[in-house]
Amino acid sequence: MFATFLNLARNPFRRPFLWSLLGVNAAGSLYGFYWYHDQLAATPLYLWLFVPDCPLYTTIFCFVLAGLITGVVSPLLQLVTYVGLIKYGAWAVFVLTLSGVTGSGLDREGLLLYISHVGMVLEGALFLLHLAWTPAQVWWNAGWMATNDAVDYLIGTYPTLPEPAYLKVIITFTISSTILITAFLFKRASSHPVRHKIK
Repeated sequence: MFATFLNLARNPFRRPFLWSLLGVNAAGSLYGFYWYHDQLAATPLYLWLFVPDCPLYTTIFCFVLAGLITGVVSPLLQLVTYVGLIKYGAWAVFVLTLSGVTGSGLDREGLLLYISHVGMVLEGALFLLHLAWTPAQVWWNAGWMATNDAVDYLIGTYPTLPEPAYLKVIITFTISSTILITAFLFKRASSHPVRHKIK
């Protein structure tokens, strides 16, 4: 079992694995959009892009996976997608953990959400390890993350929170994650990156 995971970490670009991830993320995206349906119904249409963060990134990840399978990929779209999976997967894990520790614990749905969002972080990190990027791409990604943070917490499109009293803590976590991720990306950026070949 460990050897299988190690082989996937070294080479996640095997078609059966990519197809499996595509199916899992497509199903998760459908459930995710359903989970947000009440909030979407109460939000103006022009702000919908900023509401369902996690299902948005798992949906885009499906397109990235399809691109990896067919050999048509965009490094910038990959970067934004993998970072989004990590950032918002970690955000959900943090919020659910905060709710579990300070509230009444996690019910079965909360536990399933917890596991699925840990999965988002892992798959985002797995593919980010095999990606190279430029400083310009980091700037684009940072601009998008900062815009999303501003709309979420200045306009109020962030997801419904199980523990609204901890909003300030969650805002701090969100902004800190944007800064730390951007710093990491700049540290690993290259003006002339060598692209990893799809195997």
